[in-house]
Amino acid sequence: MLLCSKLLRNILILALFLAIHSSSKAQPQPQPTPKQSSATGEVPTVDFCEMVTHPELYFDRTIRITAAYQLGVEGSNLNNVLCVRSHDDSIGVGFEPRDETHTKLINTEVRKIRSGKFGPQPRVTVVGRLRNQSRRSFAWYRYRFDIIRFEDIRDDVTERIVSYSDSLQKGITYRGRVKSDETSGLALMSPVRIPPHHAVSLEWINLTEFPLLQRLSAQSEKQIIFRVMEDKLNPVEPNRWNRTFRLKILLIE
Repeated sequence: MLLCSKLLRNILILALFLAIHSSSKAQPQPQPTPKQSSATGEVPTVDFCEMVTHPELYFDRTIRITAAYQLGVEGSNLNNVLCVRSHDDSIGVGFEPRDETHTKLINTEVRKIRSGKFGPQPRVTVVGRLRNQSRRSFAWYRYRFDIIRFEDIRDDVTERIVSYSDSLQKGITYRGRVKSDETSGLALMSPVRIPPHHAVSLEWINLTEFPLLQRLSAQSEKQIIFRVMEDKLNPVEPNRWNRTFRLKILLIE
């Protein structure tokens, strides 16, 4: 009797298991839904220096870049102090309006830039397309970036090229004239203005990369773009300091 009871119980358990298994097979299992990428349809942000180093990767693609907007009489250019473009290698500014309303929006932003409110070379973040088109006239450029829209305009002195005028500041990029110097190899045509009891020296950290500047004669001078990488002030005795500017040459113009 006990044996029959156990056998009956096992048969019932097996039948229940088979019923559940059969039901689960009959019901279609839900498939995992692929996650939608948050970046789908978004405009990729590309570093300006990356764009100009490998322009062929970005021709006619809609991208976002940040650069200095350099106003010109016949045309404007985009630049970046970390990879300064020469005149022959510049990136010109064009526009890609979609309709009359869009054209008015772009013109409004351009008027803001030309007003001087954001400085002589405002930093802009724009969306547009790099075009493999050059121009050799009053408006001179190697490639043209056609702006579709402006996203940000601001005054940022660290992003522009400042005309050197007797003073230097760490993190700023300058345009100035230089001459040969027996001590440092290169000197600014106009000496750095410093407080009393300071002695100043210039250290050109990459002068060896510019043989033309190393071979300057005593009567020659060149205009260059350079960046102040470091400003070191060391006391040598009470009320006397040595000040050393470490400068990086970016371009000979």
